[in-house]
Amino acid sequence: MTLTAPGLRPVLGIVLLAALAVAAMSPVAALSPASAMAAAPEKAAEQDPFYEPVKPLVPKSPRSEQEEDKITAAALFAHARFLQQRGKNAEALRSYQRAARYSTPSSAILDEVVQLAFRLKRVDEGARYAVIASELNPDDPVLMRRLAEHLVDQGESERALKMYRLAARPKEQPEGPVAEAKITREIGRLSLLTGDYQKSAQAFDELLQAIDQPEKSGLTPDVLGEVIGKPELIYRLIAESYLLAERYDDAEKLFRRAEKAKSDPAEFSYRMARVEQKRGKIDAALKQMAEYFDTKTLPENDRPYRLLAELLEEKHGEAEKKSRGELIERLEKMWDVDTTNLELGGYLAAVELEADRLDKAETIYKSLLEIDPSLQWNEGLIEIQQKRGDAEKLIEAMSAAVAKTNTLATFEDVLEPALEDKQLTKQVLVAGEKSLKDGSITPEHALALAYFALSAKNPKAADRFFKEALNGDEETRNEKLGSWGLELFSAERFAESAQAFQDALANAKTPDEKARLNYFLSSALAMDDKTQAALTAAEQAASLSSEPTRFETRPAWVLYHAKQYDRARVRYAEFVAKHDDDFTSSDMRALLRETRLILSNICVQLDDMPQAEEWLEQVLDEFPEDIGALNDLGYLWTDQGKHLHRALEMVKKAVEAEPDNTAYRDSLGWAYYRLGEFDKAIAELEKAADVEQPDGVILDHLGDAYHKGGKKDQALQTWRRAVEAFQREDDKEMLAKTQAKIDDNK
Repeated sequence: MTLTAPGLRPVLGIVLLAALAVAAMSPVAALSPASAMAAAPEKAAEQDPFYEPVKPLVPKSPRSEQEEDKITAAALFAHARFLQQRGKNAEALRSYQRAARYSTPSSAILDEVVQLAFRLKRVDEGARYAVIASELNPDDPVLMRRLAEHLVDQGESERALKMYRLAARPKEQPEGPVAEAKITREIGRLSLLTGDYQKSAQAFDELLQAIDQPEKSGLTPDVLGEVIGKPELIYRLIAESYLLAERYDDAEKLFRRAEKAKSDPAEFSYRMARVEQKRGKIDAALKQMAEYFDTKTLPENDRPYRLLAELLEEKHGEAEKKSRGELIERLEKMWDVDTTNLELGGYLAAVELEADRLDKAETIYKSLLEIDPSLQWNEGLIEIQQKRGDAEKLIEAMSAAVAKTNTLATFEDVLEPALEDKQLTKQVLVAGEKSLKDGSITPEHALALAYFALSAKNPKAADRFFKEALNGDEETRNEKLGSWGLELFSAERFAESAQAFQDALANAKTPDEKARLNYFLSSALAMDDKTQAALTAAEQAASLSSEPTRFETRPAWVLYHAKQYDRARVRYAEFVAKHDDDFTSSDMRALLRETRLILSNICVQLDDMPQAEEWLEQVLDEFPEDIGALNDLGYLWTDQGKHLHRALEMVKKAVEAEPDNTAYRDSLGWAYYRLGEFDKAIAELEKAADVEQPDGVILDHLGDAYHKGGKKDQALQTWRRAVEAFQREDDKEMLAKTQAKIDDNK
């Protein structure tokens, strides 16, 4: 890695004074004699009779944005050098990072960032910049491979694949044939993972050739294990690649090779059934599946039964009833002799349920519950009683589920049909009220009915049932109250939610339990506009928790929610100052990133745009490709008419990453608008506004674009829609501005 930035050297001398001006922001900066004279021109004139005041140079033509960026980058680079020479490495790193952002893509500056980040033990940060630098200048295959491994660990498969491909460019790897083979293997694996089956198969062709011709590849027996690991696994992986690349004969060969490496008759039969299915030989595939089932293997999931269902559907074509009948017949025969096979039982019960064979499904689910208390079987029983429309049995099924978790939240989606069936909902609540009156209700029944009533938007009934539910086991009382508080919060009953958390707090035992309940309580109180009480609860949460980090920001959030922006800014900034030197945890870095984004928004609300921009710049220093920060900073610049070309490129990246994000699309349209490209602006803003209830600002922007594009009628129509949106959003300031546009253009 280089120590200088060659692309910047020609302008460094010109901008040294600019760099010193930047450096003056640092506490170590001191006034030079020249700057002292500039600060006191009258005194200088007295001391020197030949003194002439310095006159500003006025250029014949203003600098372009690109020229300004070049000078800014050079000044930042010089400032970074200045700081680094004085041992201020953290501050120097930030200046290098900004120099890299403002310059044209330069691996030289990025190298400086990478070296200094790793020296400061900021490994993740250094790796992010190393990836960017390597993509610009892929001349180090060893680094490429290590970065690819890092990206795999981070779950960035597509980018890791790109790195491996760059690493594979040299014919001979510096680390020898093992490294070369590993790169080829990973290209095959990641291409398969990302859906590029042909490229995956090509890479595995190369790998197999290297494995099978050790005299040419250099993969001697003593190093071969490093590349292939467990032979049966790598051969199955290659076979899977060939199968998806529609190379069925090659897939069969590799599956046979895997079986030879380590025999697994059940797995082999299943894989061969898939090959025959792809070939269109359904009878042969069914024969392979029969051999699979004959092994009596207990599968890890329901994939064998799903494959059997697919094969029977393909065998019978449009005769769906015949296909399902044969499937059920086969599955029932297997179940009769193997009633401990949970995957088989679960799949069969689901098929029976779908076929409306409710008694059969119920019997199977109940037998499964006897050997395995999983909630998924309770879910099946709830579905059965809904289909039957049996209110009392539905209450029983819900109660059995609630007894395990003290909540029905897990079954929200499952209960939708019952909640949409007004008649069944009424029957359930009537049956519950009857048992409440005659005293036959149990705490489990009462709790299930409370959740059901709350979901059915019957709060009074919900309260009655929950009160009864608390008469049960005292040991579960707090758990019930906590879960109930969360459900009430979701139902936007904030005062009642707060009361539930307060009741739970009265009996909380451990500091962590009290911290958690205070955290939830602060949210409920804040949403109920009880700001001071919410702040007190948030402070309690932060002070009591044994892991206080995220809890520490809760008081700031309460103030932010209450729109007490000055106080919120102070609290959030204190959190950043306290933890900003902590690079031991990726979770902490993510929380600091989130905090800076919030601080930027707070500064926007306070009309402090320079500081709003600075917080976003700090996010991008550490996370140079953070999509949210790129969009937000690009939008702020666009809205102020600053750095328009750079802002456009930033918001383009955001839209490329999340094309369906309407806020990002609005930023892109607004950037085109500011640059005078009105047709492009209209196209992007129309996409942003193409939702059920578009944001008022988006509509206002679209109206402006129509107006500039000469489409007056569409502009007026869109501004009127914006006014309606601002009325809904209670944004009086924007409403007035947009209405003025309508009045001026009638």
